[in-house]
Amino acid sequence: MDGIKEKLNSLQVRLALTMTLIMVVAAIAIAIVGFYSTLHDAHELQDDHLRDVAAMVDGKRLMLDQSDILIPGFLEDPDAHMLVQLIGRAASPPLKSAEIKFPDDLNNGLYTIRLHDTDWRVFVQPFAAGGKLVVAQKTEVRNEIAEHAGFRTLIRVLAVIPFLVLLLVVVLRWMLTPLAILSADINTRHSDDVRALVDRGLPSEL
Repeated sequence: MDGIKEKLNSLQVRLALTMTLIMVVAAIAIAIVGFYSTLHDAHELQDDHLRDVAAMVDGKRLMLDQSDILIPGFLEDPDAHMLVQLIGRAASPPLKSAEIKFPDDLNNGLYTIRLHDTDWRVFVQPFAAGGKLVVAQKTEVRNEIAEHAGFRTLIRVLAVIPFLVLLLVVVLRWMLTPLAILSADINTRHSDDVRALVDRGLPSEL
């Protein structure tokens, strides 16, 4: 117990513990902010993907009957595919049996709807040939992708903490070396030793 008290009374140990605590708290705060920032950016990127697909269809670079490139069988993650539908028009392309039918009264824009107990992120815009074009993706999949990106950012920041703590200890030890030398010199002297202390390299406060 006395040894622990003696160590805690050390300036180097006190500085190391205090600065380590501050560093850890700051790193955790940065990691949390980074997580939610990455989460937001990932959702924004996925919204842009919905707009891009809609622009490709509207610009006739991707035809509605070319949906085979978007179906699950051609994707590594089948649940991550997007649905492209034309609504509000009598001559809409026929639906595949696995697809769901989005309501014809959807408003234009980007928003989230719930359909058949599933949340969908949809982008709706007028279609040049009539009706409305819907590009949709399940929010569950989008959230998983965004959270995965966020956690990777979180882990990277937290993984740096041990190296920062180690660097802090090394720098403190190096900076306090002159003080340790002075302490050792004084401890080895007799009470009647009045030689001048060597102050080379010592902080001005000492």
